[in-house]
Amino acid sequence: MMNDQPPVDLTPKSQQLWTDLMAANDFERHELHNLESALRNFDDAAALRAQGQTKLALDCQTSGLRFWRLLKFSNGTAARRPGRPSDTEWSAKRRAAHAG
Repeated sequence: MMNDQPPVDLTPKSQQLWTDLMAANDFERHELHNLESALRNFDDAAALRAQGQTKLALDCQTSGLRFWRLLKFSNGTAARRPGRPSDTEWSAKRRAAHAG
């Protein structure tokens, strides 16, 4: 069992998010690294924004989002297949517009 405690040098907001996510998910060791890296980048971005260093803050935010994306969170619904929907998947309004 891994340590569920957040890293002590994260901001209180990030520590709370860490705690909430640890309670709701089972992370592998590499996923914990990605989560920690994402939260650290988000914290750094907030600190840089507070100092008026917008460009560097955006770079940190982007890096954090890249780590966050690696976690592949899901909301439980399947993604819609890309492309044009079949006839049964069109809304009534679109079916009517498409027919006429």
